[in-house]
Amino acid sequence: MSQGSHNETFASEGQGGVVVTGVTIAEAVIGTIMLENGAMVQLLVEAAGDPRYLDEASLAAPALGLQRARLEVGRLGELVLNMARRGPLVAIEGTQTDLEVLRTEDIEVGRLGSAILLYVGMQLRQIGRLTLRIAEDAHAGG
Repeated sequence: MSQGSHNETFASEGQGGVVVTGVTIAEAVIGTIMLENGAMVQLLVEAAGDPRYLDEASLAAPALGLQRARLEVGRLGELVLNMARRGPLVAIEGTQTDLEVLRTEDIEVGRLGSAILLYVGMQLRQIGRLTLRIAEDAHAGG
């Protein structure tokens, strides 16, 4: 590590990994941790749009499928609420990274919302098929 002036601390991601220069080892370690935490936050945010509760197996049982969709809608609400709480502070005092994380969260919320709508649409088609089958069975038996 090269030493800069007393005020300089720099951390960046290079081709070989994180490159940190600073006055002290503590500053270098803190810079590295901040970069790694930023990358971890970005990964977590990007995974937020992946549904946790929606699965094709639940489509066969309408009550279970709708319950799973309800759980996912609750999760979506939490994500939106967290964004709404942090948004004003990020807009006023946030760094460029904070703004990028908020933007990524917005994209992920949109992805999750779309996944929920698609799932509910599939669930409604399944309910329609079951209803039609019940009606046909009743008509054939009566």
